[in-house]
Amino acid sequence: MQNGKKWLKKHVDESLEKVADNILEVRSSLQEMSIQTAEQRDKKGRRNNLIIYKIPELMSQGLRTETKRMSATAYNCLTTVFMYAKIQRKTLCMFSG
Repeated sequence: MQNGKKWLKKHVDESLEKVADNILEVRSSLQEMSIQTAEQRDKKGRRNNLIIYKIPELMSQGLRTETKRMSATAYNCLTTVFMYAKIQRKTLCMFSG
């Protein structure tokens, strides 16, 4: 009878160790997936950022005027691009539908 209990205890202990190891593996996988998901969200969020170079922090009157001119030019360029994209999308919709 003692042999049967020892055998059962041994197999139960082995099974519990395997389960504990599996739990640790799953936890590790979930942490890795969480990190990857956060990185993907961060990349996706930064994908649409506009980077504007050579705009000084301290602005004199001449720099303000130049910055306004540059901003207006950038705005006009972007507006043109978006309008062109909108026209192209409408054209594609007309031909595809």
